[in-house]
Amino acid sequence: MSAIQSTMLLSPSAKSMCSSNINPMLVSNPLVSSSIDEKSQKDITEILNKCIENTRNLTEFSKVLQIDNINAPTISGHMDFYYPNLSFQFSHYQQELPEISKIKHVPIPCELLEQFSRIQINCAMGLFTCISRAWLTIDNLIFFWNYEDGSDICFYDNMFEPIVAVDLFVPKERTFDEGVEYGLCLATNSQVALLSVDFIRYTKGNGAIVNEMRFSPQPVYSIPTDNLIINCLKSAKGTGRIFMGAKDGSLYEFFYQNQTGWFSSQTKKINLSHSKFHYLVPSFLSFNEADSIIQVEIDETRNILYTRSENSTIQVFYLGPNGTDTSKIGSLSCNSIAAKAANLIHSNDKHLFMPIVHISAIKQCESKNINLVAVTQFGIRLYFSVSPFEQFEHIVSPDQAPPSTFQLVHVRIPPIELSSHNRNGPVGSAYINDGISLMMTRRDEQNDTVLVLNRDLFLLHNNYKESKCIFNIDGRIWNCEEIEPTLNSVRTASLENENLQTIKSATGIENIPKLSSEYFDMPRRFAMITPQGCFIWNKMRPIDQLTICLRESNGPNSDSVRLFFNKIYEKSEACALCLAVALNYSGDARLFEWATQAYFMYSGEPEIRKKSSYTFGSSHNPITQSQSNQPYNPQNSLIDTGLEQNENSIYDVTMINRVQPKTALNSVSILNSPQQMSTPIVMRTKDNFQGQNRAYRSQQNTNQPAQSIGNVQQQKNECEIHFSGKHNAIYIYLSRLLCPIWDLKLLNELPGSQVQDSDTFSMTDSIIFATFADIHIQWFLNKLNELRSFIELNYPQLKTVQHSHVTGSLFGFIDHVQQTTSGTRVTSAPKFATQFQSLALNQQALNNLTSSGVPLTEKKIAEEIELGSIYLIKQFLNRIIEIFGLWKILDDHKFHFISTKLDRQTQLMLMNMQIKNFLVCDDNLLDQLITALLYRYIDDNACTDLLNQSLKQMCPSLYTNENAIFSKACEKLKQALNIKNDSYERDRLLKEAVDLVKQIGYVANLSQVCEMLYTAGCYEAIFELCITAAEKRDPQNIALYFYRKNEPAEDIQGQHYYQLRVECYKSMLDCLNNLIKTPSYSLAQQKNTYISSKEKLDEEINYLIRYVINSKDELAQVSLFTWMISNGFEKKLVTLDSEFLEFYLIRQFENQLKNRIYLDLLWRHYDFKKDYIKASKVLITLAEKESGTPISLRERVEYLTQAIVALNSSQKSSVKDEIAELNDRKDVALLQEKIFDELAKIEPRSELIQEAMDQLDSKLYDITKLFYDFAEKFELFQFKLAIFKMSRHEDPRFIEICWKQIVANEIDKLSRPDLKSSDLKHELAENLITIAKDYVDDEKYFPLNSLIDSLEFASLARGFEPEWCCTLLRRLNLPFEQLIQAYNEVYLGKDVKWAENSSRFINTIYCLIELFTKAPRATSETDKVFFLRSVKDLIPKYLTELNTINDDLSKELITGFKSLNCMLDRM
Repeated sequence: MSAIQSTMLLSPSAKSMCSSNINPMLVSNPLVSSSIDEKSQKDITEILNKCIENTRNLTEFSKVLQIDNINAPTISGHMDFYYPNLSFQFSHYQQELPEISKIKHVPIPCELLEQFSRIQINCAMGLFTCISRAWLTIDNLIFFWNYEDGSDICFYDNMFEPIVAVDLFVPKERTFDEGVEYGLCLATNSQVALLSVDFIRYTKGNGAIVNEMRFSPQPVYSIPTDNLIINCLKSAKGTGRIFMGAKDGSLYEFFYQNQTGWFSSQTKKINLSHSKFHYLVPSFLSFNEADSIIQVEIDETRNILYTRSENSTIQVFYLGPNGTDTSKIGSLSCNSIAAKAANLIHSNDKHLFMPIVHISAIKQCESKNINLVAVTQFGIRLYFSVSPFEQFEHIVSPDQAPPSTFQLVHVRIPPIELSSHNRNGPVGSAYINDGISLMMTRRDEQNDTVLVLNRDLFLLHNNYKESKCIFNIDGRIWNCEEIEPTLNSVRTASLENENLQTIKSATGIENIPKLSSEYFDMPRRFAMITPQGCFIWNKMRPIDQLTICLRESNGPNSDSVRLFFNKIYEKSEACALCLAVALNYSGDARLFEWATQAYFMYSGEPEIRKKSSYTFGSSHNPITQSQSNQPYNPQNSLIDTGLEQNENSIYDVTMINRVQPKTALNSVSILNSPQQMSTPIVMRTKDNFQGQNRAYRSQQNTNQPAQSIGNVQQQKNECEIHFSGKHNAIYIYLSRLLCPIWDLKLLNELPGSQVQDSDTFSMTDSIIFATFADIHIQWFLNKLNELRSFIELNYPQLKTVQHSHVTGSLFGFIDHVQQTTSGTRVTSAPKFATQFQSLALNQQALNNLTSSGVPLTEKKIAEEIELGSIYLIKQFLNRIIEIFGLWKILDDHKFHFISTKLDRQTQLMLMNMQIKNFLVCDDNLLDQLITALLYRYIDDNACTDLLNQSLKQMCPSLYTNENAIFSKACEKLKQALNIKNDSYERDRLLKEAVDLVKQIGYVANLSQVCEMLYTAGCYEAIFELCITAAEKRDPQNIALYFYRKNEPAEDIQGQHYYQLRVECYKSMLDCLNNLIKTPSYSLAQQKNTYISSKEKLDEEINYLIRYVINSKDELAQVSLFTWMISNGFEKKLVTLDSEFLEFYLIRQFENQLKNRIYLDLLWRHYDFKKDYIKASKVLITLAEKESGTPISLRERVEYLTQAIVALNSSQKSSVKDEIAELNDRKDVALLQEKIFDELAKIEPRSELIQEAMDQLDSKLYDITKLFYDFAEKFELFQFKLAIFKMSRHEDPRFIEICWKQIVANEIDKLSRPDLKSSDLKHELAENLITIAKDYVDDEKYFPLNSLIDSLEFASLARGFEPEWCCTLLRRLNLPFEQLIQAYNEVYLGKDVKWAENSSRFINTIYCLIELFTKAPRATSETDKVFFLRSVKDLIPKYLTELNTINDDLSKELITGFKSLNCMLDRM
């Protein structure tokens, strides 16, 4: 018992023995995983549910006929569209797509040919395909033989009159001897007799198995005909009733029973056409001529009987809900039918529809609304209904809606080929069943021609289209039947020959959905009997037709193969057909290769398309709009919404003619179309898309309001992924395979067992004994393995696609984004697309993918998404294959005994479980089943070696060796935690546990183990285990290569291994997180603590950090670096002696949107290592380069300053030039900072100024940019002048303009009403002095004359004192000699503005000279001499000028100048 408890397959009681903190289970092997996450499994299950639903529920046949209600009959077939031309170019001639196989001719046995010469009165032939026998009547003799090979001839000769009608029937219960399966009904002119038929099976000496047919010597039952001529016989298989069509126009029943009563006999003849009181009416009052009944047909699915008379009158009888009653519903004469049909096609010729040569009942599984089809001599098919359509919409069983009417609802015109053959004779007979119509016409006097009309190729189309085929038969056809072997015979044949195993024999289900049977069942076989023998042929399935086309064309590159993709099917369905061919003929290497090539060649590619903005209720044409606004869209991923037609296309949108066109499609509803569905295949054809979309939208228009304009606008920014045909084909194929068993119950209860309610059962209740459903599990396993092998062979890229960043970014990237060692990236497995429908994609996300790293095209993105979806279905296949394998092992070991080891709740759950739920069940149930199986062996003291081998082989992901190792490690950890005093033993157990987990580190659940180790205080062991596990999960260091190559998106394998390592390091970092979060006070309070103080805690953290640095595991160190940055250990980080830190910081800066924090750390790391040159380069980068995180202008200037300091610290002469260059850069940066400050002073601040300030604060600009984009743009003349000087650009005129504007701007700034004149002139002088200080030493950028002119004029305008300007200039330390010369030059310039103020300007010169006299010592002796000489020369001139001016000021100045002249003379 302990052996089982140590595995993953713990019973509930055994699991309780483990610690609640430990789950001794392994995570899925991350290297080779066959598991699938729960969400994806649920999505795929929903897809398969919908696919299977649509596999079973084809479009209602009445919808295909475009009939809205019973009173709106329609026509079809009147255009070539309904009979598509399926010919193709082969070699040098046109060839039709083959419809039938090679005809097998089995001649009539020679012994019977002699009997034809003895015919005297009557001869007839026919087929009983249910017993593989043909029959021949010659007068009173009837012969039987096996039509397959002409063997087993037998006859019956105890009838004394010519036999006129024959039928084989299934007897009523307890009316024949036990073991009799069939009875034979023979009618003559005098009696109708019933014989028993049985078969004796024996083996001949040569090994051949023979079923010998035998009859009862005498009739078991018989009745006299009373001179009634019987034309035809028909029996009901379900009830054993026998009906007779008589020449008098009445329908009779041969009633028989096993015993007689007082008022009843064993047999009697009942007239069903007349009421019980018709005998009371005298015969002379009946004026109707007898209309002989020549055909009787029974629809046993609805219990309705139809008769056809010699004059083509059709009668309808209802047999009651149980098939045991009879009541006449109505009839239609040939004239009334022909008149209505002629009126429908607007013709006056009723003879086109007369006479009717055959009728055939349409089973309920074929159509809910159409009940009967009749064939005229011209091949026109007439379809009838017996109940209003609305009565059938909710039918569950036939007894709920008895027929109430009988009306013609559709007329089907035959193809032109039949008309061309009708010149040799009309249609003589026909056979119609399940989509196939056979019409026999006369080729000549002795031979017939057969027209085959088949709908199989167009089952998924919304219009009634048929393929056609004509072939000749030797002889006149007496009877045509389909060979439908019984289920028992099919299963018996499959047991005898595995090659005959089909889905019908594997499932034991009679009615396999048609789309499934076309893939996995045998072709339909037909037999025709003529005087020349029996002709047997197969109706080719589409899979057979494609196979022949591939073989005849020696490959897929042919018109015949393209026919399936371009005309018959849309790409998904055609690809599914190719897949079926490849898997069915996997033993034929050439055919497998050709089918595979076609699968890929014509499947198309996945596409990303712009999402449609069509809204419900809008005026746009819904046919040409994709249904992007609908919650459920079944077609987008499976068809092309463009309905462009060409001359070869059969996807015509033409609607058929209607008697009442106003009813069009308004009343049509889509079957099986829930409002929300994540999987979709309603139908997969362009016709269906057209018809059902209109109906669906019509329905939606009544239920949903029109979408808002805002939503439409939002959708314009979205797009969709449309999967290719090869992707969808896998889902289609798998759904067709699982469809028959999907909803079956998993278990069949054995007799004697009881099922109690789960809420009331007790421990004393009887145990449930059950066995699995009667299914051939190995057949399904083989098919599933074939599909998986095909995917693995043709999709090798699936080995790495599960780690694609593309799908992870598009589907759920918000949930998966985390901060990891490489920054913000997807760390968990990507979420794949699983829907068949169009998936909405965000255009922005696509743009990001397309422009990130290596550019990704939309085609590449679409391929990645599709591969992700195929990967999921492969994982799903792996899962269900293992479950099938476990299912088979349990079945082989007698599950009804194993089930006794399960708890009662699980037993009850399994009893109510369907197979589909079992295939997607969780691991818990599977674990219980395996555990119960192991318990079964152990309780019997049996060896489990073979069982273990079988389990590992059939379900490796459910049962592995690693589970036992991991469980043992958890057990040792648990024991170690319970040891308190013996430290040696505790450490030994911990070491052994860690060593065990190291062995399976690539699959171990590290988080659980590390939690236990943390509790035990083994922190170093956690780090050792995590680093070792990372090495085992990535032994070839693929993740390191991926990291160093900057994580390229196309390296899916590298991304996978990188993620595995990150998961290992996470437990290591979690340990550090827990340590730093431990409060100081709790350390002292803890008992048995391994770290007793904050100092020891810090010491332990530092030790663990050093352990990682010493490990030389670069990715482990990368994870540690990221953790340290996130948790405030930056100062510690830059002091680490790690060879990987430099590369890490540089890489992080590039990948993390150029976050400057990494460069800050990098230059500090260089500075710590005294590598000043590298530190300066990083600082320069910080100062000048753009960054993802904002760096202010002031910080950039500081970075430049620190860079200069770093270079100076290097003490290398080679960096002098670099230092000079950096100083220049710093000067420009300081100028930029001044411009920024100047703009900040402007009030109010406009958006333009704010934008400029933001630009200045975002990066450093060169001097040209500063001039044109800022100084020039905002007319900052002060900074224009500064830029000119800094760049040493000389433009005297521009410089003078700048100074004038500077003066004017300064005055404007101070022009405030609240500012006094004295304050104005003081502040103006101070501001100008501050500006001029930087230029006064360079006369190129300090135009003194121009400045004097501007300042003096401003002084004059503002009423300042005359000495204000010269005093200001003297404060700039300008020499008197320079000033007097400049003033004199300005005066001599005779500017117009001084014409009326000459005395004012001379007064300023006077003040300047006077200023000199007051402070002569401020001037050097040399300058004083030059100044005195100049003034001596100038004063006479100014006196002369003043004498010409006649005003008071000039007179005062004359006196003053004379006084000054005297003073100067004394100096």
